[in-house]
Amino acid sequence: MDTQTTLVAVPVADGTLMDAVVVQPTAAGPWPGILYPFESYGLTDHMVQNARKTAAQGYVVIVPDLYHRQGRLLTGPYWEFEGTRAADLSHPVVARVLMWELRNDSVFDDMDAARDHLKSLPTVRVDRLGAMGSWMGARIALFYAALRPEIKALVQLYGGGAGSINHWEDYFQFLSQTGQKPPSDPTPAGNTRIRGVILDHLSELEAPVLFLWTTIGLTGQPANTTRPVADALRALGKPFDEHSYPGRRVGFDNPNMPAAYNVEDAADAWERTFAFFKKYLDN
Repeated sequence: MDTQTTLVAVPVADGTLMDAVVVQPTAAGPWPGILYPFESYGLTDHMVQNARKTAAQGYVVIVPDLYHRQGRLLTGPYWEFEGTRAADLSHPVVARVLMWELRNDSVFDDMDAARDHLKSLPTVRVDRLGAMGSWMGARIALFYAALRPEIKALVQLYGGGAGSINHWEDYFQFLSQTGQKPPSDPTPAGNTRIRGVILDHLSELEAPVLFLWTTIGLTGQPANTTRPVADALRALGKPFDEHSYPGRRVGFDNPNMPAAYNVEDAADAWERTFAFFKKYLDN
């Protein structure tokens, strides 16, 4: 169906003003709402196109600009993570630096503001909210859904890791490689209200999850085959589905990353995403 795209300014609890892209069907609703935190590259055209693709299935999608405190609508180029350069942490690139500066508290404030904006729209079913994300966005969406029970369904297009939402572990590795002394604890830097990492909160997750796994990492090397989040959900008896794409690497859904992109598997992943949302949100 046809959609319309709007750039809105959303007030956040800390007094800042955050841009967000809202895409919704032009047909009369109300429709389920989807929170879509972006991957580390920021609010790129690819994120907007994915939001449009999702909205065309009968959803209102919001993509908040989580980097707004660093600057308005900042993005990093996708080529930063192509080839061997992705493994060279001695030369941090734009997207990585932006990602490292995020903190739990501010991210949750931003996601809450995006959620509240969705719920304020007459075209949104406030009782049917979902979330989705890839890589960093997948971690954010999972952490958020664990602590916000109004999220009724969650899709993880790769990147459903168990660590911090800003990949703080990579930052420590970078600082170590470049001879810099890492801070002893990131908590004072903005993780005071929302503490810990995703694994600490999975027992609180109520939403069913769809994991779409890759087997190759950003650098073209085999990805870590351990899946602690799925293992923890299984042990907790939490509902989830999963599907793996053998031989595919992070970014396989993104035509801006030609070394990773695969049109057939990207189409399959979106088909599974929409079927999952229809199962849990369209009732």
